[in-house]
Amino acid sequence: MKKFTAILLTVAMALSLAACTGKSKDTKKTKKTKKTKKTEIETDETEEPTETPSESPTETETEPTTPPPSVLTFDESLDYIGISTPFEDWGFYAVFDENQGETYTYGLVADRLEIQEPGYDALQQAIDSDIAIMRDPEIDYFYEEGVQFLQDHADGKTVSTLIKGFRTPIFRADSQILSFALTEATDLETGEFLTYNYLSATGERLYQDDVILDRDRMSDYFIELFNKADADNEYLEWIQKEVGDILDGRLEFTMSYDAIYVLTEGYSLDNNYYAYKIPVIGHEELFNVEYFGKTPNVYSIRGDINDKLVWDVDGDGQLDEIEASSVYNDSAGPEFVTITIRYNDYTFDSKAENLDVISYGIEELLFMKSNDGNYLYVRMTAPDSYVDTYIFKIENNQLTYVDMCYDFFRSGAMIDPSCFGVAGFMDTLGSGVFYNEASILGNDGKPDYLYDYWSCQEDAVTCKKDIKGTSIDPETLDPIEEVTIPAGTCVRTYLYNPMTQSLIVETLTTDLDANQYVELDFKKDEDWNLTVNGKDINDLFYSIMFWG
Repeated sequence: MKKFTAILLTVAMALSLAACTGKSKDTKKTKKTKKTKKTEIETDETEEPTETPSESPTETETEPTTPPPSVLTFDESLDYIGISTPFEDWGFYAVFDENQGETYTYGLVADRLEIQEPGYDALQQAIDSDIAIMRDPEIDYFYEEGVQFLQDHADGKTVSTLIKGFRTPIFRADSQILSFALTEATDLETGEFLTYNYLSATGERLYQDDVILDRDRMSDYFIELFNKADADNEYLEWIQKEVGDILDGRLEFTMSYDAIYVLTEGYSLDNNYYAYKIPVIGHEELFNVEYFGKTPNVYSIRGDINDKLVWDVDGDGQLDEIEASSVYNDSAGPEFVTITIRYNDYTFDSKAENLDVISYGIEELLFMKSNDGNYLYVRMTAPDSYVDTYIFKIENNQLTYVDMCYDFFRSGAMIDPSCFGVAGFMDTLGSGVFYNEASILGNDGKPDYLYDYWSCQEDAVTCKKDIKGTSIDPETLDPIEEVTIPAGTCVRTYLYNPMTQSLIVETLTTDLDANQYVELDFKKDEDWNLTVNGKDINDLFYSIMFWG
């Protein structure tokens, strides 16, 4: 069998949004039916079901309170281990159906966890051993199904586009704990997630009873956190399952600096899960607190399901409390909302501050400690499936608005302020989601993109005519020679530099090793006319599709 790495661009390849370690801004160079115990859960029989486990519980009103004392040790003694985001391996096949006039794509995008810092050989071996039993079959399936995909098309059978994933979002990756989940794989059932927690120094795996000290009280805490009167049967079944797992000592969970998380099925642009936070602070007696509180010198902390966060934000040894909410401004129209953020005794009101917010509500609350200050990020679900992130600086016991970021942060890898995933919508050979990595260090909390080129994993298009371009060295992105892509060739957008409008495509053939990387003479003018070699892209490619 051909090795999967043979189709990948290796360490120097720009398409792999690689794990961060000492990077500078440049072109990207590479890179169980489960037993449950009956529990009493309050429901209101008269309420109509309104929510499924993939949705977050209804936001509740709370009065300002003094945060409880914490027995956690807060210090910045940890270091990152050079795996803030996974490497990504991928491969694509594509065919053109002349009868339908459509291009169909079959592909796989697979995370690969490689620790970049020295001294963690035992941990790397543990990861490889545990993940190989899931990842290796995924790659085998890709080749087998890819061959079948091509054969079905050759035989005149109907095929369809399918982009598969092998995803491992990371929740911690420091010198004490590595925590991640497997959220997408062929061998996983719908809504099934596997979680992995390790002691970084030894590679020893941590399980529920290593982290949670009291199963019974933990199950009570879980119900207290997530029970609600208007829950439907599916939601109640989810609670029953998780409580049963807690009582049996086999809860699947990930770890952060201030909490553990349980994952449920849910969908957004950058993942297929929703992470429910179970805070440690206020319930320290239920947890092995040696695994919580300590951080690297820059780090991030997420809010809970009610957009609330309790943490020693300013490092003065006292707990601080942040809580955000949003309400519609009826007089301004349904897309305008007011954000209210309480930081201890200080309250920020976007309406009072004349800050216009166009949104459908809060999606996530995130705190990041950077080298130049403390920042709060309020991610809002915006019109047309966008996510707008409003940035605030926490200073002198108050909040100051900094800016708004249109490119949404990728919540699957948002643990390290010096390197986290971002994504944005762009138009090249059609509309697509493009990926980069960013840092906020020394940039007043605003994302500074680490790479000039953004990568793309969208569907392929097919050349209507011969198209001239320049072949590119996949390791250095240096030009090699002038080439012609023959009519009928399927290509996909591979890398795009929005500042220079440099567009690199990958030709997709039946032999993945024979694929080329070609820079096209792509232009986008002020009127949004998109051309290649001076000709409208719709005249050059089949299957061009734009959103909106």
